[in-house]
Amino acid sequence: MTQTLTRSETLQTDSIGELVDSPLFDVTWEQQDITFPLATFDPLSDGEPHLTDVRLSAEVLERALRFVSLSCEWSLASSATSSGRSLDGEFHLPHLYLALVRDAPRYNDLALSYPEYLDVLRLTKGVFGWQLLFVDVSLREPGLRPHLESITTMLEVFPSVFPQHDYAPLQGRLAARL
Repeated sequence: MTQTLTRSETLQTDSIGELVDSPLFDVTWEQQDITFPLATFDPLSDGEPHLTDVRLSAEVLERALRFVSLSCEWSLASSATSSGRSLDGEFHLPHLYLALVRDAPRYNDLALSYPEYLDVLRLTKGVFGWQLLFVDVSLREPGLRPHLESITTMLEVFPSVFPQHDYAPLQGRLAARL
């Protein structure tokens, strides 16, 4: 029996569909089965005693994806950009419970809640380096140049390819980091 997707799940799969439907992108993606809603694991301390003090907001419980995982990898040909640069991205969203109980990879903490993360991921489609728009960092650092080029190219290309989305807030974040 096929389960109906929640609004949050539909928004995420529709975002992948935007890439798939565009002839400009080469896309590979996978949607694994739907499993239990995150609320099944609330309180988290029932299964993970070290999470005793963690409380999930109603918004997180509502917006958490039920997929075991949802992932996408894509590329945009350099001929599709005015700068002649190629553009690539990817993301992997495990079930939030699994992300909470596993050791998370850490580089920089993002200034985003989980619902905000999902919203921004739909806009950026996981373009390489997008996370740097949400950390306290200068994108003028020489080591971040590839990420700056990726973000800049995304913000040049995506507004015309995906005009239904507002990229102005991301453009403002980029300007603040230059």
